[in-house]
Amino acid sequence: MENMEKYKDMAIELIMSYGPKFLLAILTLIIGFWVIKGILRTMRKAMEKRNMDASLRPFLLSLVGVLLKVLLIVSVMSMVGIAMTSFIAIL
Repeated sequence: MENMEKYKDMAIELIMSYGPKFLLAILTLIIGFWVIKGILRTMRKAMEKRNMDASLRPFLLSLVGVLLKVLLIVSVMSMVGIAMTSFIAIL
């Protein structure tokens, strides 16, 4: 019974210390994806307005989208406290 209380206290302590960071990271991720979507929409309209080659548009939009999403995910991981070295070790 004492072990159960000990684990319960540890769980509460972990939630109190990492909970706000985790919620802020989730919020940042959601807002970040929304902003990236807006950026890509604006880029698409600008490319169409300037009559950029139709075969080049999807490539550039994908490239920029992937780069922005990678930067966002790395930023969110650092907010939570996951070091890039441990992430690379997982891969």
